[in-house]
Amino acid sequence: MTSHGPTSRWWPVVLGFVVAVCIVMAAGLTWVLLAPAGAPERVPRPTSAGSRSATGSEPAAGSVTATGSETATGSETARSEPLAGVQQVLDRRAAAARARDESAWLADLDPSAAGLRQRQQALLSALRSLQVRELTLRAERFLPGPAVRPDGSVGDQAARVDVVGAWRLPGVDARPAPFTLELTVRRHGGGWVVVDDAGPGTVRQAFDLSGLQVRRNPAGVVAGNAPAERLDEVAVDLAPAREHVEHAWGALSHLPAVLLPATSSEFAALTGRVGKDTSGVAAVTYGMLETGSVARGDKIVVNPLAWASSTRQGRRIVLTHELTHLAVRATTTHPVPEWLSEGYAVHTSYAGLQVDPRRAAPELMAAVARGTLPTRLPEDERFSDVASGTAYDEAWLLVDWLARARGEDALRRLYREMGTGSTPSDALGRIGLTESTLLAGWQEDLRRLAR
Repeated sequence: MTSHGPTSRWWPVVLGFVVAVCIVMAAGLTWVLLAPAGAPERVPRPTSAGSRSATGSEPAAGSVTATGSETATGSETARSEPLAGVQQVLDRRAAAARARDESAWLADLDPSAAGLRQRQQALLSALRSLQVRELTLRAERFLPGPAVRPDGSVGDQAARVDVVGAWRLPGVDARPAPFTLELTVRRHGGGWVVVDDAGPGTVRQAFDLSGLQVRRNPAGVVAGNAPAERLDEVAVDLAPAREHVEHAWGALSHLPAVLLPATSSEFAALTGRVGKDTSGVAAVTYGMLETGSVARGDKIVVNPLAWASSTRQGRRIVLTHELTHLAVRATTTHPVPEWLSEGYAVHTSYAGLQVDPRRAAPELMAAVARGTLPTRLPEDERFSDVASGTAYDEAWLLVDWLARARGEDALRRLYREMGTGSTPSDALGRIGLTESTLLAGWQEDLRRLAR
């Protein structure tokens, strides 16, 4: 996770990732579940990097108020008055968005910024399609730049502003989730106008996708600017994937949402991964994570490059994997070890399929066959390594053994207890295990599988 300059203040609060499904994009290797004769049979291997980890204070999402004090004097007044002026612009724009008033929505844009005007027209159209009626914007501070003087006051040049917004997708989000914006503004006619909305501190949202289409059905919401047939496919597959996850974990309290951007650059922008290599990531469960609270604003975001290169069955596995993360994050409040988080998602997404570990996890099985067994449970840091595939294979087979040895109910109870604050040793003890007996049982099962 990378902060973007001055906006890093809110970054840990706004972003929480579960990155799923690392794909080997080597020449000639494709995702297959039931491979045609002569093709390499390799089950898609869901992977992720990170679990519940966001910390920090939470920006208020209910109201939009100006920063500053009525009693401020001197340089404090010089700093607060311009920010209050920008806040007035944001208040008007938030009200216009809620009222679906295009004239008011565009009124505070720089008249010379034609590209911005087009983007903002598309954004308002997307808000309508998504049926969003809760949108708030709050100006936090002016960012350092030519317009900001040494005493903190703001001159007449274009200035950058750090903004925290919040929005709620009806039926999907129980309460608004925050996001960050970096706007460029300038003085105009005694007030302020927005010059640009594409600062590096902006993390794009679903409503930023130009040409957004929405599919709503009883199973969830699918939205994006990917080809219509891709949205239709996911909308169809969402119901069985949701049923599969709910059978394993329990009923979802809200509709899941899946975002399908048209390009990999849009995928990176939606997930805060601009400038990073996303070629090996098929999907991300993305939202706000804060220890002690359930996830907020979770959306599944699909990488179009990886999605297009997989089989239909592989895509269904990815969707089920991500829905598992989404369901767990909606009902737990504390981090769990990565081996449990990722192993459970893989275990759930493979349930009911004939998956041969010797083909799905060949590197691990080959090592065990040579007598090289894991000597400890998979450590969290291994899941963010470049060569993290073996860690995910280990996590899957560890959780798979747990389910067979103690039963699905015990596995689910273990996860729920750890996910609500119990220590691993306490939670394991309640199902009759210690970390040592867990390790020993798993090692013996790996030997059996490798034979």
